[in-house]
Amino acid sequence: MSKQETKVIHVHLFNGRKNYYFGSISAVFRVLTEAETGCTEAYLRHVLTADGNLHITPSALIIRSHLRRGGSDVQAERETPRKRSSDGT
Repeated sequence: MSKQETKVIHVHLFNGRKNYYFGSISAVFRVLTEAETGCTEAYLRHVLTADGNLHITPSALIIRSHLRRGGSDVQAERETPRKRSSDGT
């Protein structure tokens, strides 16, 4: 993860259809309980070790991802033309 990216833990609670976004796993459990998430903090630390990892419980969908921030790297990526495939798409 570069300096322009920040880890994000997205928690979607099925009951009430609420979404929460946190900067760490410990922050999740400062706001939500084990009963609400359906798992323990220790278990989430074990399964959410990389971006894209997710955990589904009967009460929640929990995803580790990253937040991309603006900056020179993002600007350079926008300015770099995309290569087209041989079929023109």
